[in-house]
Amino acid sequence: MYNPLKKIRIAVIGASSSGKSFLLYDIIHAFSLLGFHPEELPLSYPHSSFGAFFYDNFNSKTGGMRGTESYSCRPNNHYGAYLSGNYLPMDLPVDFLNIPGEVFNNSKRRIELFFKMKEIIEDDHKGLLYLSKWKSPSGHTAMLIVPKGFNKDYHTPTEMSLADKHGNYMSWGNILYDLNDGRYKEISRREVSGKYIFKHITELNIDSLIQTLTCCWNTLVGENNPPRWAELDGEQVIRYFYPLAYCDLASDMILCDKLTDHENTINLENWICHFFDQSKSVNRHFYLAFRAADNIILNKPEWHQQYVSILKDNKTNIQRRNEVYSLFISHLQQAYDKKDQQLEDTFEHIEKSVGDSFWNLLNYAYQKNSWQRHFSRHKDMYELRNANLSFLPPHVYFTATPIDAGFSIYHNDTDVTRFYHDDGHQQKSFTKVVLDDMSQHLCFGSLQLLTDILIQNGLQLFSICSLRHRSEALRHSQYHY
Repeated sequence: MYNPLKKIRIAVIGASSSGKSFLLYDIIHAFSLLGFHPEELPLSYPHSSFGAFFYDNFNSKTGGMRGTESYSCRPNNHYGAYLSGNYLPMDLPVDFLNIPGEVFNNSKRRIELFFKMKEIIEDDHKGLLYLSKWKSPSGHTAMLIVPKGFNKDYHTPTEMSLADKHGNYMSWGNILYDLNDGRYKEISRREVSGKYIFKHITELNIDSLIQTLTCCWNTLVGENNPPRWAELDGEQVIRYFYPLAYCDLASDMILCDKLTDHENTINLENWICHFFDQSKSVNRHFYLAFRAADNIILNKPEWHQQYVSILKDNKTNIQRRNEVYSLFISHLQQAYDKKDQQLEDTFEHIEKSVGDSFWNLLNYAYQKNSWQRHFSRHKDMYELRNANLSFLPPHVYFTATPIDAGFSIYHNDTDVTRFYHDDGHQQKSFTKVVLDDMSQHLCFGSLQLLTDILIQNGLQLFSICSLRHRSEALRHSQYHY
């Protein structure tokens, strides 16, 4: 059933060049294909808009996609929307955060320290932490966390360059300079708990929170021999505090992998397993998205011709897209069963990336969503794994950004993030084709992944057009657990 308070929060995690930005680019377009439309955002909205994603992530000089740099993460580094349409009874809040893989990699101690830090902050601390609300003349509200007795007059407003702000947290002087520059005035202040902070972390000024925790830490921890602030800083818990806190809130987590890379996600999956072993959060859903499916298709011209033929059929856009993707999954399964030597390296990469770790994540999600087991006859993850229905687990997808609705495959030029297609008559830019007509984006794999996310969050009634005529292979991928 649709829950009007339900927020879909999507954490997209992966190593550099694993396809995080490309996938989010696709998912935003896929929402449109499914009939959802972003509404105008209120002034109080803490994140950037879907439209800002394209502005922030495209390299205006080359037309290509920027990579995800390491940065000091804040609420405005999110992208989100209130979505309407497709028979929704009210707007659906959605936001996503692009998270570099290094937040988790080789981070057992960092993860343990983060949850210890969270536990300390959430302990009952009376009169230490305060929510300070500031309002600008335009009506925008900034929400700061300040320590008891905070007096802005003790700090000199100091400008911080955009480059420095991107890579570092701001001091009180820097924070106050920005507030003064926007003509913000403090309108209220009240005591809040640590639990409030983590529940509302995506709405808060993170720089103020870090500064408050820095000066209050010794008081917060008392005499219980807790981790010192210097250790939290040294293990980069402070640097990655915000993405770690967001992951603890997220409803859905997508792990990204690139089929043409030697690196696999198995280590990342193991660290994420460790993270959620300690997390108390529930209702988590996991997905694995492989980038560069077009590399497989380019080596299989007979497959490509079948996909082009399907897209010419007189069927709905969604049905054609689902049929093409379903046929691709069937082609992969057949090639796997026949031990296709042409795809031997690809299958080895997939098997290593999936391994036991991704199955463990799926089983974790199934166990956390245990209430569903009592009201359904669905197989659990171990049963599904032993059923040999596919060489792939559920919730695994293959994506390919540079494919349009006619199944023209676009190729890299000198900029590896930019795509062109030469049909012998003209050279087309993928970005321009999609911007001119959003329906020309095939959203190969990403449309099916987004449908899965909606299903897992109880929104299948509102994605019904994407559920019609699904193949068994696609039903397996979108298994509702």
